[in-house]
Amino acid sequence: LHRDATIELRIVRGIDDAHAAGADALRVAVPAGQHDVAARAWFELLYIVGAELARPSEALAMQLSAELELAAVGENPAMRRKLEGVLASVHLADAQFERALEHHEIAVALAERPDVPPLTRAIVYSNYGNTLYELGRYAAALEAHERAHDLALATVGDTHPMLAIDMMSVARDLERLGDVERARGLYQRSVALREDEVAEGELVRVGGH
Repeated sequence: LHRDATIELRIVRGIDDAHAAGADALRVAVPAGQHDVAARAWFELLYIVGAELARPSEALAMQLSAELELAAVGENPAMRRKLEGVLASVHLADAQFERALEHHEIAVALAERPDVPPLTRAIVYSNYGNTLYELGRYAAALEAHERAHDLALATVGDTHPMLAIDMMSVARDLERLGDVERARGLYQRSVALREDEVAEGELVRVGGH
């Protein structure tokens, strides 16, 4: 069992089943020395317990196990980026925004590798911008959210509902910075794209971890 399976369980059956699936994966993977599977299962459990169940202290107690399995995998920037994003989400659930930012900054640096897909990079920047916003660093948040928007725009085009999230984030930043007119235009465009999503049954990107 790997991370995609546990995500599917969370969507279809709920968090409890996903939690159980992650635990089952560990029971199989750890004795078998399947370090990549075990690491991903720990990542999933960290996220479920820390972010979705809002039990950050319990989740962070799992971090060492996740780190050990990742170390056993060897150098793997994609998995390191994923763990940094998960840890950021856990700290956000505990309103530890500065600590979350530290993890996001590592994830952003790893997301700039040339082998990272643009939409993955966009999600990393979007999450980074959200944390900067929570810290009141609106100019920096705007820069991150515009980067996320530009990456998504270059990949899916300017009519895809996926852009609605980034437009809304950019608009929120601009509003805080006093650029109300530009913010209003982006809010309106975001709403229109969301309406297109409902009409066409499109899938909109979620923040993820």
